[in-house]
Amino acid sequence: MAITDDIKDRIDIVDLISSYITLNKAGSNYKAVCPFHSEKTPSFIVSPQRQSWRCFGACSTGGDVLSFVMKIENVDFYTSIKQLSQQAGINLNDSVKHQKTDFLYEINEQAALFFQESLNSSSGSLAKNYIDKRDLTEKTISDFRIGFSLPSNNTLLNKLLSSGFDEKQIEQTGLCKIARPGQVTDFFWNRIMFPIENKQGKIVGFGGRCLDDSNPKYLNTPKTEIFDKQSILFGLNKASNSIKDLNCAVIVEGYMDVITAHQNKEKNVIASMGTAITEQQVNSIKRLAKDYILAMDSDTAGQSATLRSLESAWHVLDTQNNLFQNNLLNLGKPPKIKIAALPKGEDPDSLIKNNLSGWKTLIENAMPYKEFIIEIVSEKNDKTTPEGKGQIINALIPTITSSKSSIEQEHYIEILSKKLQVSSDAIRSNIGRASKPFSKNLKRQKKHNNSISLSALKSDPYKTENFIMAILLQFPQSKDQINAPETEIFQKTENREIFTSFLNSNTIEELEIILSPILKEQLNYLLSLKIEPVSEFSAVNTLNQSIAKLEQVHIKNMQRELLSSIEDSSQNPKEIEKVIVDLNQKLKISLNKYNQKTS
Repeated sequence: MAITDDIKDRIDIVDLISSYITLNKAGSNYKAVCPFHSEKTPSFIVSPQRQSWRCFGACSTGGDVLSFVMKIENVDFYTSIKQLSQQAGINLNDSVKHQKTDFLYEINEQAALFFQESLNSSSGSLAKNYIDKRDLTEKTISDFRIGFSLPSNNTLLNKLLSSGFDEKQIEQTGLCKIARPGQVTDFFWNRIMFPIENKQGKIVGFGGRCLDDSNPKYLNTPKTEIFDKQSILFGLNKASNSIKDLNCAVIVEGYMDVITAHQNKEKNVIASMGTAITEQQVNSIKRLAKDYILAMDSDTAGQSATLRSLESAWHVLDTQNNLFQNNLLNLGKPPKIKIAALPKGEDPDSLIKNNLSGWKTLIENAMPYKEFIIEIVSEKNDKTTPEGKGQIINALIPTITSSKSSIEQEHYIEILSKKLQVSSDAIRSNIGRASKPFSKNLKRQKKHNNSISLSALKSDPYKTENFIMAILLQFPQSKDQINAPETEIFQKTENREIFTSFLNSNTIEELEIILSPILKEQLNYLLSLKIEPVSEFSAVNTLNQSIAKLEQVHIKNMQRELLSSIEDSSQNPKEIEKVIVDLNQKLKISLNKYNQKTS
């Protein structure tokens, strides 16, 4: 039996979770106020039968004992295994412990020194000219350890080999790659190099900016044992003290945005490295400050990245907000998320260099994120017709009503009223109609969901998700063609972790390198599964069908868990009805998405 399965067999989820929070019986399940976000009405449900937990409120997430410990303790997969194995009385063998990672830091340090030397060599003159044009001082270049990877494709590899490291070790850092069988080359070449440091100031990876029009413009170290772009913020180790002092973190996109900001004494600036900020990244700063300002590009891509980041950022910060509201933290006001909308054609780098006072004013006047959403939705849609105005209002109802305070709701209603030139009463009327109870459908919905067959769960609750993973591993290239699912639909935490790592890997070999020994055990099991032969051509269609099935089972399971606790008199029927409607909408979207993909 796998260690993870042994842990799940020995630790009852109700016992585990009740050691952290108070659970109350609700039908066949247990219920509590969610520990991960602020709420008054309990929306956190624990199922003894399924040995699972789920939040039906703002978090909209769930899992098993492993994922619960990972989330509530803010630890990684291996640490949760370590903690729970001790609790379950299971001894972890040395073979499943993390391999030492000191050599990875040593190799990265040697690489950074080599890149710095290369920048100052005759071969680095073009790179030096590029950096000089960006108006960086020698002190800034030194502080951020900016370097240059030479145009030749194996200079770093040869340097590291001569320093006593072997190819396998260098491969594990992501600094070299297998070009073809028997040939290993540098991963970075002819690029300005930005070392990426963890909170302790150790180099965990690199970002490289090309000097010409080559694609990609920026290239990052692939995921390794010590580097995951999704969980690290560039410049955080240098910015953390200023963030604490100012009680505010300013989040931008790029390396140069951070470097230019720090050179100009704006030292609470950090970067998501070109992506929408993730939950893991926010998790790493949520205890440093109470205010978070997202300063992203004003183009469509920048706005989209900002909108994508809001949900994950807010859900994480909501946990801290919950502590404030329950007087568990003596820190004053709860955290806020604001948006600094950059002028058209500007990024933080250019604005700070050309108009530092304009940058400071922009940050000081950053708007609350809900105002930003109202602004974007209003500007991007038709405000000239009654129909268009109605669509805008209906689209913004969830944003407005998500505010718990009626005063806040009124504030946003007034803003929208002025933008659309529509009376506040008309907007309130639309909100009232949208929130009418769906009580007539509630009993019918409950009856329908209770009739869902449990035969698949009794035989193997992970059968479909294991099948999906097995097909993906057999045809790894299909990951770019499928209707990629949310990791949430994987009930088994091990499958979630492997799927996430798989998306960040180029080959199965690379996946095997970055997985911990415990996850490798599950990977080997998935690779050994006997599945019906499918062609590469039909793999995508087979995967989409299975993903759609798993999504729908996931949603129906959520409905069943919620409906099983309706008898509990403390539950607000309107809240249940709203969640059921939302779940039905998700189910509909899943079906439509699948139909579009296979038509």
